[in-house]
Parts: sequence; C-alpha cells; structure tokens
Amino acid sequence: LVRETAGRIPRILDRHIYEKSGFFCLGPRLAVKEAWMKNPNVMSFLNDPVISFLANQSYYERTGEWKNGEYAHGKKGIIQYYRERFNINDDGELVLVLNSVIESVKVGRNDPCFCKSGKKAKKCHLNLSLELQRLGDKNIFIADMKNLSSDTKTSESQEKQALSVAAPTTPIEKL
Repeated sequence: LVRETAGRIPRILDRHIYEKSGFFCLGPRLAVKEAWMKNPNVMSFLNDPVISFLANQSYYERTGEWKNGEYAHGKKGIIQYYRERFNINDDGELVLVLNSVIESVKVGRNDPCFCKSGKKAKKCHLNLSLELQRLGDKNIFIADMKNLSSDTKTSESQEKQALSVAAPTTPIEKL
C-alpha cells in the first residue's frame, strides 16, 4: 500500500486515492501483484506502478485527462481489467473462471471443461484457469468476486474492501 503524505493530490476516488486512508488505488489487485512478480524489489515497484501512477496524476492535473487511460472503480474496473488482460468477454464466464480458481477445481486436459460447454478443457478454459492460478492467490480472487457480487458504489465501501485483502497479497506487505 502506498500513499502520498503531502496532501498535494486530492483524496477523492475519481483521482484513485482513497479518501480516509489516502492510499493509492494503483490498479486492479491482480495487476499490482503482476507488477510485483515481474520484478520483486522495491525500486522496480516504485518505478512501475508507483511512479507511473504519480506521473499520470500530474498529467491529469494539467489536462483533466488520464494519459494512459484508467480503470473504472469497483465492479466495472475489475471486469474491464479481466476483459483486457485475459480476453474474457462475458461476465458469466469471468465469474465461472474465478470460482473455479477459488474452489481449486482440478480438471485434466482431456476432461470436459468445468464450464459445461461440452468441450475438452484444453480447448476451453484450462489455460486461463492455470494462468490465473499461477498469477494470483485465492484472497485476490475472493476479493474480486465480492466486488463483482456487490453493487455498493460508495468510496468508503470500496476503500474498506480494497484494504481488506489478507497478507501477503500486496507487494508492500512482502517488504
């Protein structure tokens, strides 16, 4: 978890800063974890995603736009991230795949896919499921599923949920 302490960046959700704590919303949980896994040291984490986040904040301050785009908040942002990162186009498919990872569904390559499509797993969701298992941990996926199943849009509830992921899922907790 990272926060700016000088008070220069407004603590508002539309600026991706949680109001009460001042912590940055650096991106979807899994994206932040991927950034850490790519190069697990403090300097690399500071360079990307933290400095990228701060540079984007500075750009926004000058132009009112996000240079590198942004993810929506809460449920919409989670869906947007998984669609872009893993090419999941259907919300039902996303829920199904995340549940399979949370529940540690084991399926062989030639077994029928857990989605009940009738296809063999190797030609359906097996690779996606294995990739998610490799990248994340259950706490991240459980938290994402909570966001997907809730319609709460208050910044306080989003902040509480974002900060509730158990250790050691965020890079700073591993330092």
